[in-house]
Amino acid sequence: SLDAMCIEKAELGTLVKIAEGGQAIIYRLPDLHLGDDVPLVAKLYRSKVLPIPRVGLARLVKFRMDQDPKVRAQLDRYYNWPIRVVIERGQAVGCVVPLLLDRFFHDFTSLTGRPSRRVVEVQHLFVPESRNRQVGLAHANHTQRLSVCYEAARAYAILHSTGMVYGDMNARNLLVSLRPHPTVVFVEGDALRRSGSSAVVPQVQTPDWFVPEMAKAQSEQTDCYKLGLLILRTLTPGPGSSINRDPETIGDKLDRDGRQLLRRALGNSRDHRPHAREWANHFRETLIGRRAPRPEVGDLTADTTTSVPRVDADVTKGDAWVRRNGKWEPR
Repeated sequence: SLDAMCIEKAELGTLVKIAEGGQAIIYRLPDLHLGDDVPLVAKLYRSKVLPIPRVGLARLVKFRMDQDPKVRAQLDRYYNWPIRVVIERGQAVGCVVPLLLDRFFHDFTSLTGRPSRRVVEVQHLFVPESRNRQVGLAHANHTQRLSVCYEAARAYAILHSTGMVYGDMNARNLLVSLRPHPTVVFVEGDALRRSGSSAVVPQVQTPDWFVPEMAKAQSEQTDCYKLGLLILRTLTPGPGSSINRDPETIGDKLDRDGRQLLRRALGNSRDHRPHAREWANHFRETLIGRRAPRPEVGDLTADTTTSVPRVDADVTKGDAWVRRNGKWEPR
């Protein structure tokens, strides 16, 4: 039942504040255990966001629990999905989500030398190498960037196969990790929604990520446009990359098929945008060096990261790839 998807705020136990944002405050929950033996946090909304539709948020929690275990495992891998609704005096005031893995954090160094431990947002892939050096962050090479694009496309393909969409992708809602292999996780999982519908928890539409049709209700087509922006900006770091919308600037960072996919993705025709599955196939073929079969939904749930090559930075140095003897290799 939907009531089983809820937990009273008083049952959370000790609240240890670890972060805060414009919409919510995040608390570590050292006393709460829900059977999966994973560390948990509570995202408690600020009063300006309330009221939150209790039933809608509970349905989002239940949707995850109703999935096939293999699909649910992949959703948990790529999305910070809510696993309980926090209730106080009968009203939804927050949600319980898993604590983000340590691999998505970095000990940043400020310009004054002060360290601070923060999450690594995808915006760090858009900036010049000198900017990342200033904060002590490794600058991803071209192979790693292709792998990040593959992981993001795969995450979307799995989500879309369930009929759900993400919606407000932006430079801060997607976290990346390059160790031990590139991967991603989408935060703000409480704002996931059915395709074409409004989110339970409102998200501000980020100006630099607007779709051409200015759609209010997010859909798979709007997700696919923003995925195209992510791919373009990830593969073309430098000044102005964070607002770049021109597919022609990709140059030789993608092969001919990839450039055609990108033009379709960033075009005005929403019905011709490539699905996330097409992007996942393309990047998998590029990284593995052979034409990969089109996967079915079940195949998407398999962990394929071990088949993706992890080339050291001094091999690619951020350059494009070329095809030799039918196989893609670093230039």
